[in-house]
Amino acid sequence: PSRYRRLLKTELTECERQFIEKRLAEERSAIEQLAASTFPLAFDTPNRGIENASALMAAGIHG
Repeated sequence: PSRYRRLLKTELTECERQFIEKRLAEERSAIEQLAASTFPLAFDTPNRGIENASALMAAGIHG
């Protein structure tokens, strides 16, 4: 990826620039997907914890 960033700092045709930007976006997306599939609990746990706490509080107040 740093190779592509270096290339973007050079003089390129519009077609070349679009190709490089597309490749950078594809690589960024692949890394994000890999991170999400590798660490799914790290992204899900905080929201579920808040939802569970809210449900318990609501049950205690209304129950």
